[in-house]
Amino acid sequence: MNKLIILLLATAVTLPAIAQVAAVQGRDVEAKLKGNTARVYNVGCDDDLPNAVYYFRDNGTVTARLRPCNLPVDRVQTESGRWRIEGGRFCVHELASVDNFCFGLKELTDRTYRLVFFNSVMRQAWTVVVIDEGNSFNLE
Repeated sequence: MNKLIILLLATAVTLPAIAQVAAVQGRDVEAKLKGNTARVYNVGCDDDLPNAVYYFRDNGTVTARLRPCNLPVDRVQTESGRWRIEGGRFCVHELASVDNFCFGLKELTDRTYRLVFFNSVMRQAWTVVVIDEGNSFNLE
């Protein structure tokens, strides 16, 4: 019983602290993503595979490999688009099946973030992003 109370107290102290961390935006997001790969995991999917993988090239282009929840890997769709800083925000444009979107990142651990979208109203998504150095999925 005492262990449960300690666990609940630790959780109550930790969760507000995580919620207070400001989202990284604009050039700070660019510094993390430029030349690197972002693996996106949507909460609620039953498998451990990323639902999207984005490679952000230094030249402002992005290649995305998109896979809806629980579909086999052979059902992946690959698209190309562009990224840029727009109004101080990091934005992705011109992907065929995904609306243009701007986002920030809220750090959870060293390479793991939660997406914060800025399209209409700033809102935190329960989407987790893991950043890998370089083109870790060999996206062309």
